Amino acid sequence: MEFIKFKESLFKSGLLFCIAVGAWGCKESTILGTDVSGGVNGIGVLTTDTFTVHTELTRIDSVQTNQTPYRVMLGNIDDDPDLGSVWGGAYLQVVPPKEQFEFTGNQVGVDSVVLAMGYQGVYGDTTGTDNQQFKVYRLNQRMIVDSSYYSTSTFPADRSTNLCVSAPVNLRILKDSVEINGKKEGPQMRLKLSNSLGNDLINAGSAVYLNSSTFLDWFKGLYIEPDTNSGKGMVSLGIIPSSSFLGETRMIVYYHNDTSTGLSAEFRYKNETCRYSNYFSRTYKNEVNNMLANAAGTNDSVMYITTAPGLSTYVTFPYLKNFPVSVINDAELVITQVNNLVSTAYGPCPRIIGYYVDSTGKESEMFDYSEGLNYLGGVLSNVTIGGNNTVQYKLRISREIQKAIAYNAPTYPLKIRITGYDKNSDGYPLYWGGYRVKAGGGGSLSPQTKIKLVVTYNKI
Repeated sequence: MEFIKFKESLFKSGLLFCIAVGAWGCKESTILGTDVSGGVNGIGVLTTDTFTVHTELTRIDSVQTNQTPYRVMLGNIDDDPDLGSVWGGAYLQVVPPKEQFEFTGNQVGVDSVVLAMGYQGVYGDTTGTDNQQFKVYRLNQRMIVDSSYYSTSTFPADRSTNLCVSAPVNLRILKDSVEINGKKEGPQMRLKLSNSLGNDLINAGSAVYLNSSTFLDWFKGLYIEPDTNSGKGMVSLGIIPSSSFLGETRMIVYYHNDTSTGLSAEFRYKNETCRYSNYFSRTYKNEVNNMLANAAGTNDSVMYITTAPGLSTYVTFPYLKNFPVSVINDAELVITQVNNLVSTAYGPCPRIIGYYVDSTGKESEMFDYSEGLNYLGGVLSNVTIGGNNTVQYKLRISREIQKAIAYNAPTYPLKIRITGYDKNSDGYPLYWGGYRVKAGGGGSLSPQTKIKLVVTYNKI
């Protein structure tokens, strides 16, 4: 879709509507309430929040995960009482330190093998310990370096042998730095792997270590998954370093030879030759499943919003076509979390964002996004409504509303998908599939939490 960048002066002057008025007549809105009054922000400036807003839950199951920022979410949330369960596993390739690699010396023997993954953060119930058991398997199929992989992608693995021999990992203490052989290292999750894998690597032979490709033909990669019978959180782990994150993933073979001890070889992920993928599985509560099964066009009483992969909500404005010809000064969607959550242990999205959806279902960034995130808003704020503490989001869609009115809503319907946004200073997602918001939808009977569209405008 071609993006048209509206300039501020164009909005202020109303030149757009000088063109639009010639194409279609002015029609007084039937959706303005009796509370509309002039002079709110100046002469002739009106404000209304009595639009009909329609919300419909949708599921975004498949997102590409083998891309920047090279992070994965591992772990299991076995029962979020408001949403359901979710767990994440990771497919990962690593290669030797160099081509024609050799373990040093004679009579080489393995001491231990560790999969070390750089710690980025934890999402979930942080009220206590969260000991999670992980399993690690060798892949039976090589991933292709120039292929795209998604949160639904799976690869066959040798499940007859679990290589992980670590005790359960407490996700809550991974944020602390660690000392390895007298050297302090950054926070990481370390899974001890079977020495049998180390023996296989030591005895593989020179043909295997000729280059990265020959190695990956033999050692196709690893699959890491949590035990899904328990768990209250998921941990974000780095694959390669970035500008704001120095951690990375390494498979380290500690070994000795006939003359030396304390030797090690680190097998790393290299973007030129390796691939990774983050798999997710969700099981929703009955309320969510019932909403997803509703007939198209149902105006849901509740909005669910998570970061992808997960749940999003479509927002439409069925009577926007009746709005009078106007210059839109400001338009904000106000989304408020319901105050009857079963649990507040699983945090809401730090930010939400919207995408314009055209009549074919194709998505694009909203016009308002061109002004930057500060203009767009959508940031979580803590509010008190009716004596109840809750969270609220105000997402600016001024340019989308202006565009819809200018092009006449019957032939240019406005549809926006609201989803969670958790990008960090890199501009990349921190927690795939984390966070959740349960807010009042268009069909809500609660005036305190029902979604609202607040528009400030000048009639022409």
